This record gives sequence, C-alpha cells and structure tokens, in this order.
Amino acid sequence: MLDGLAFLRLNRLQEGVEYLKLIIPLGAEELFQYFDETYVSGTICRINKQNTLSLRVRSFPAMFPPETWNVQRTTLENNQQTNNVCESWNNRFCHLVGGKHPSFWTLITKIKNELSAEHFFALQNIGESKIKRTKSKTVQKRLKTLYERLNTYQIEVDTFLKKNYLNLRKRL
Repeated sequence: MLDGLAFLRLNRLQEGVEYLKLIIPLGAEELFQYFDETYVSGTICRINKQNTLSLRVRSFPAMFPPETWNVQRTTLENNQQTNNVCESWNNRFCHLVGGKHPSFWTLITKIKNELSAEHFFALQNIGESKIKRTKSKTVQKRLKTLYERLNTYQIEVDTFLKKNYLNLRKRL
C-alpha cells in the first residue's frame, strides 16, 4: 500500500503516512522509515556533537519531496504516469549508436540523425494522442471514482489506500 501514497492529494499525504505507520508489518519498519525520511518527511539530525551539554538539532527536508513524485493531479488529467517514453527513447538511441560507448564523432553524427528523425516524427504526430489500452482506462476510471469519493469524504484515507491497492493489483 506504500505505492498508494503517490495517488493521495498532497494535503492528505501525512494522514496516509500515519495510517500506514499503524499497519506496517513486522520486519518492514526500516523500509518504511527510509521511505518516510527520503520521500515524505525528511530527517532530524543532531548538530554540534562535541558539546554534550547542549542539544541542537536541524531538520533536513526529504531528498525527493512529494511534489516530485505525487501523481494525483497527473492521474486526474489523464497524463502519462510512467517514464516509458524516456525508456524507449534510451533503448532506441542505444541501438542507434551501436552500443554503450561510441566514439565522440560517431555520437555527434548519430545525435544529428536522431534529432532529424525526432523532428520528423513530431511533425507527423501533431494533434494525435496515444490511445490507452482498455485495462488502463478501467484502472484510471476506478481511480478517479476513488478520488471523488475521498474528496467528498464518502471514504477515509485508509479505505482509499486499501481500494487503490486492490485496483492497481487487478491491473497486473
């Protein structure tokens, strides 16, 4: 259910974190603490360790704050939630240059060719949107219904996370 936090509105994220703290299985506490410190709350560290009489602490923000990985708005607007486009480009470019370590001049030539191809491809596809698969549409529709029910307080965050977990797993 940890992945369900990505679908919560930012102002309800802490509520979701608090709920997950209550139900985290034994043995997963360190993973959850790491996730919380790295992606949600950040850390609190002691500074001035030489002086044992005074205690000074400093709060450090999360390395990857929720604004960077939250997909709630993206989902509601039917935008891409994955980086599949980047992955496919990287794979295609690797094949284009013929490996992972091409010579500098080969790389320059291949980049020029790729830019020309991308420009042509972009012109060809102006105004066309990718068609989503039926399964993706169904998952998206269920998720939007969950958002609506959460935002109108018909369900609580814990129910949202549980139902979202089931919704995402049906997709697999």
